[in-house]
Amino acid sequence: IEAQNDLSSSYSKIGTILQMNGNLEDALQYYKNALSIRKQLMAETSTLDAQRSVASSYHNIGIILQTQGKLEDALQYYKNALGIQEQ
Repeated sequence: IEAQNDLSSSYSKIGTILQMNGNLEDALQYYKNALSIRKQLMAETSTLDAQRSVASSYHNIGIILQTQGKLEDALQYYKNALGIQEQ
């Protein structure tokens, strides 16, 4: 589990750097990779940290989609993040 957590964190951090450099498509893919791992961890552990990580990934993807003008898609990712945060 620790290795998966580290891997998802690396994906997310690379996504952030790519986003800062304006490489939104690649950033989106890294954020989605992080989300996939984090959702698996949340299913396996159900910890608050896992839930927060999934919500953070949804939020990061929402930011990218919003920046790209894909507002309906962004809204869905933001709602997914909010739904987890409200639990």
